[in-house]
Amino acid sequence: MAIVAHLSLRLRLLLLMLFAVLLPTAGFLLHISADQHRLAEAMGQHKALHLVQSAFAAQNTIFNTAYLLLLNLSRQPLIDKLARSQRCQTALQELLKTEPYYTNIGIASIDGRVLCSALPERHPANIVDRAYLRHTLASGGFRVGRLASKSSINLAVPVFNARDKPRFLLFAALDLSRLNQIIAHIPAPPGSILLLADNKGSVLAHVPDPQSWTGKSIAQTPLMQAILAHRGDGTATISGTDGITRNYSFASLPIGSADSVYIAAGVPETSASPATNRLLLRSGVIFALFALMALATVWVGSDYLIVRRMNAIRRAAGRLADGDISARTGLQHSTDELGAVAHGFDNMAAKLQRDHAQLDAVNIELKRINHALKTLSSGSRALIRAVDEKTLLADMCRLIVDTGGYRMAWVGYIEHDAEKSIRPVAKAGLEDGYLENLNLSWADTSLGQGPGGVAIRSGVPCIVPDILTDTRFAPWRNDALRRGYVANICLPIKVHGVAIGILAIYSEEHEAFTGEEVSLLEELAEDLAFGIETLRTRGRSEKAHETIWRMAYYDPITGLPNHARFENFIEQILLDEDGDHSSFALLMLDIERFHEFNDALGVEHGNTLLREVGGRIRNMLPETEMLARMRGDNFAVLLPQSDISYAIQTAQSIRNSLEKPFSINELLLDVGMNIGIALFPQHGNQADLLLRRADLAVRRARELESGYAVYDPVKDDDSPQRLGLVADLRQAIEGNQLILYYQPKIDMRNGRLCGVEALARWRHPIRGLVPPDQFIPLAEQSGLIRPLTYRVLEIALQQTRAWSESGFRVPISVNLSARNLRDPALVERITNLIDANGVAYELLELEITETAIMTDPNGALDLLTRLNNKGITLAIDDFGTGYSSLSYLKKLPSDSIKIDKSFVIDMLTNKDSAAIVRSTIALAHDLDISVIAEGIECDLAWQQLAALGCDMAQGYHVGRPMPVIEFDQWLRQSCPGEVWNGRKYAN
Repeated sequence: MAIVAHLSLRLRLLLLMLFAVLLPTAGFLLHISADQHRLAEAMGQHKALHLVQSAFAAQNTIFNTAYLLLLNLSRQPLIDKLARSQRCQTALQELLKTEPYYTNIGIASIDGRVLCSALPERHPANIVDRAYLRHTLASGGFRVGRLASKSSINLAVPVFNARDKPRFLLFAALDLSRLNQIIAHIPAPPGSILLLADNKGSVLAHVPDPQSWTGKSIAQTPLMQAILAHRGDGTATISGTDGITRNYSFASLPIGSADSVYIAAGVPETSASPATNRLLLRSGVIFALFALMALATVWVGSDYLIVRRMNAIRRAAGRLADGDISARTGLQHSTDELGAVAHGFDNMAAKLQRDHAQLDAVNIELKRINHALKTLSSGSRALIRAVDEKTLLADMCRLIVDTGGYRMAWVGYIEHDAEKSIRPVAKAGLEDGYLENLNLSWADTSLGQGPGGVAIRSGVPCIVPDILTDTRFAPWRNDALRRGYVANICLPIKVHGVAIGILAIYSEEHEAFTGEEVSLLEELAEDLAFGIETLRTRGRSEKAHETIWRMAYYDPITGLPNHARFENFIEQILLDEDGDHSSFALLMLDIERFHEFNDALGVEHGNTLLREVGGRIRNMLPETEMLARMRGDNFAVLLPQSDISYAIQTAQSIRNSLEKPFSINELLLDVGMNIGIALFPQHGNQADLLLRRADLAVRRARELESGYAVYDPVKDDDSPQRLGLVADLRQAIEGNQLILYYQPKIDMRNGRLCGVEALARWRHPIRGLVPPDQFIPLAEQSGLIRPLTYRVLEIALQQTRAWSESGFRVPISVNLSARNLRDPALVERITNLIDANGVAYELLELEITETAIMTDPNGALDLLTRLNNKGITLAIDDFGTGYSSLSYLKKLPSDSIKIDKSFVIDMLTNKDSAAIVRSTIALAHDLDISVIAEGIECDLAWQQLAALGCDMAQGYHVGRPMPVIEFDQWLRQSCPGEVWNGRKYAN
């Protein structure tokens, strides 16, 4: 099959002709030939049989005649006398003359002596040893024998007396030459053989060449073996010594003797088949002529009727395969098969040509869409990388040209001048001064009818598919065409829904900007507008954040870092494992009699004094040493890598720098300073502990009037008490001495109760109610904050379950400390407590201080994210007192922030605090975070916060922290139907 697959159509047709006609015809002729050969063979055997029959009849007559002659003679009464008379030889000679087939006739005694014969003998012969004589005497019948000395066959019969006993033998010698003459006259085909042989295989007669064959033995030849195998009668095909194959037929002569004589005739195979061969030869010639004519007819006819037409179809198909979609067969579309194929091919090629034209249009459109998609994708990456608006616009124009493959792109912003002009601000591509003389307007005037003005006014893209013919582009047509601009689209750039400018794109292709390409370019313009809006918002947010950060971490009066910044800085030093903080000193400074100065001079002059003192101390300290204003008249100094001697030296230098009087309101004031010194790590390893002990040292210096003092643990009256209090606190956590107070939160927009904060209280059996600002720091310092937090969570969740079962569902808030955030089992413990109490996850809110979060921002982010993923609400407490960046604030999964009460309380009298509150609310809302104001003490603060858009309120104006029983009473009185009635509560 693989070979046929490579043949041409014409050769395939010839093979089809060969297999369909010629091979069957040849097979038929071979079948006839076989039949003719079989017939010829049968004819040969028939001829041989005819020869045998003819020879058989002739020889049988001779032998029968001889037998009858001898038999008649043996029965003559005078035979006995004749044998003994002198006339015996004469009588036999006379008899021999009448019988030409005999060479001799005689009488022999039973002992084998020849008594008389027709031939004279010199010496009496004795034939007693002849086999035929013995057989004749034994059987009394006719026997045949051969005289070895003569070419004859001897026949003998016994002569019996009256008592049937043999007296004589009467014999006759049959002349073999006569036998050869007889069979030689039998007509036979050329090359045929006739022979007589006895049962010993001796040849008695043979035609042709009787002289060579007579008397010769053929006992071992295939012929004689076949005769004996068939017992004298049968046929056989045998190859002779002369190389000729003959069809033999043979038979035995019934001469009444046990010694059989066989006659055989062999006819050559070829003698019977000349006619057959001639017929086959003639048939072969005719077949060959027929085959040549058939093949020639197929060759010529297939070329005219099939091959030429198929070649036309093939050539057309090849041209089509090579991309020539105009290829056609050129054949008539007739109704025959090839005409139908040509018709189908031509129709297919025509459809392909039409489809190709459509596909070209689609490919052009897809190419444009692909360029637009690449531009959109690249634009998205440019938005992410953009750091400023100018760079963003330039990058976007460049990407439109380089990635999108457009001719030119530019961005223009609208101006609110008298002409309402459009000012180009960025460009890319083949511009070549095009924008320099471009006079565009977005006003509804003649210049404003261009695509840019229309796009700005309508707020939708304006497309000019052909600059050459579009009348809207007439004022700028010549300049555009010189630069290869063919089509144009102007897309409005809208920020907050208002068009601020346009994105103009020019193509060098006709009928550009269609279909999906326009949608993608619209999306690109929207992304560009979003990027502009984001960058502008980011700029405002960064400025606001910078303001908030400075307000939160720097003292507005002195400009120095405040207490939050100072404490946070110390904590960062302690957490910095790579930093060198083997030791440092902390100085706490307290101005003597400041309250007297403040009362006498007024707050404004008191603030001036604080600025003067801070400035003088700052000027005498190196840059590496940090000065901060804490609270009131307290300052603090951090001395990195300091020992006790350097700390004392610095304290003395500070006191010396203040010896010169300060001129305040034309008054010279002498200012004294008490300084307390605490060292790390000798006096503590935490910021709040070091500050507290430095403050104790200040008190000690004031008591001693020494000007400065170093913390002395022996003089720390709180230490034994503190140790006892730690033991009591541990017992209180384990012995259920802790109770919770609940302070409500109100939604300022609708007056509904929106949450409750759970605040821990310790009812000491001896001391009574211990304030939280005493035992909470104690718990953090002693490591009890973890069991304390879990106990508070357990009580709060139990109360939540009780409220939920009574139909009151409100979120409850619990505070977490910095140490809680470092607890690896925190998430698992909280979820186990929630599940154990059967409380919904959304009913628990966790409040974490800003400072606690920034202690380990990355760890806090991971933990709070896991808690938020559980469905737990998160709030940032004391916002504004820590040091959180906007990047972390955006990453944190917080739902709300709580403005520290110090800002809320001071906002009515301090413009800086008011600015912090206002900026915090605006920043949180920009980040989609709710704001809770704590510390609302009066209705005026409520009203101002509501005007600023604050979401929730908490404070004594709403409700003080209350035990559960009092809270339930407050709820019934102050929130009928869960709407707060604005009742005030006293401390």
